[in-house]
Amino acid sequence: MKSITINRSLRLRDDPSTGHNRWHPDVAPLIAADVGEEVVLETRDASDGNVIYGTEEHQFPGNKAVHPLTGPVYVTDDPFGTRFDISVPVSELTVDEPALRAAAGPEFPPGVPENARASTRGNLMSGELLDAAHFPVMRLRATDVRAAGEAYDVGVEVTLKGSTYTLRVPVTVKRQDGAIVASGEFPLKQSQLGLKPFAAAMGALVVLDDMRVRFDVTARQ
Repeated sequence: MKSITINRSLRLRDDPSTGHNRWHPDVAPLIAADVGEEVVLETRDASDGNVIYGTEEHQFPGNKAVHPLTGPVYVTDDPFGTRFDISVPVSELTVDEPALRAAAGPEFPPGVPENARASTRGNLMSGELLDAAHFPVMRLRATDVRAAGEAYDVGVEVTLKGSTYTLRVPVTVKRQDGAIVASGEFPLKQSQLGLKPFAAAMGALVVLDDMRVRFDVTARQ
């Protein structure tokens, strides 16, 4: 199986043969994936190791050391043969990032105190929810791609806390300015993933079961 492995003790600038930090047509693919072929890509976090949990805003290094990308990978033109298998380290998940709250709309006001963010994240990592101590990895695996009008309907297996759940995810794919953009938005309930919404104060404070998932992925040749 083809793969790109990385040394997590090195930043991308110290190991440039494993990736790149921008999309440009002159950046040659490192590997190619044919229809039905599986490849394994190890990835770095978006800050390339500069930001860890607890890092303050004033400690952020700016835009010069972010967005390390593994690849590029040349993918076949057949969208129905496309697959992915992604492992997400649960301990690296973050909550209430200011930019994402702003993008989510007026229902999510800005200015969440750091102690509130830490408390929310602690609840998320606890045994009652993601149980990061015993289940450190969440897996997302595409099983099939179907036509849905001018878009696609993708089957995704989500493995969380030792159990696997199947979702249908709507995906829109557009080609523009030499790029391929895959995006989508869909409703999801915590209970669909075997999670019980967090509650406190004998039920006086309850997190809604309903969620909304939004994603945008851009690739350039």
